Amino acid sequence: MAIEEQTQYNMSWALHVGTTNEVGQRLTIPDRKLTHLGFWLHKEGTPTLTITYQIRHSADNSLIYEQVACNQGALTTVPQYIEIKLDTPQELNEEVVLNAYADIGAAGQCCRISAQDTDVKANEVLTRRTTTWADFSTYDLAYRYTYEEEAAGLENKSANMAAKMVAAGMI
Repeated sequence: MAIEEQTQYNMSWALHVGTTNEVGQRLTIPDRKLTHLGFWLHKEGTPTLTITYQIRHSADNSLIYEQVACNQGALTTVPQYIEIKLDTPQELNEEVVLNAYADIGAAGQCCRISAQDTDVKANEVLTRRTTTWADFSTYDLAYRYTYEEEAAGLENKSANMAAKMVAAGMI
């Protein structure tokens, strides 16, 4: 397993309906199988509903994967790393948005996601959505994802190809 991350943060964005209910990082994931995804979250007030992590195609915003990450009420008032193990690992080789989503909440009663107000990682950008996505080119979200090493991925692809060739009577 290997890790890709941007862990610096000096601010946070509120996740709630009416302003911004999705905040993410737009980045290119080069031929990797994601197994874990996490963000630094904390609560403001006493929110009670869930936070969902999502992976979306950047090109058309269609959903690739989503999974409930936590109950907002269980968060502390200081940022803490909340990671999920993907129930179904995702093979990605494209530009995506890794994001956290809140389907409800209000100012003062919400989850907050940690970010850095400077550009930390080249070719990546914080993006947020109310009705449409808006990029903030000088900001980066604090995130981490774990993926399978390339060698393991190539071995699996080779084994799958060999199995298909045997099934087709080619070898």
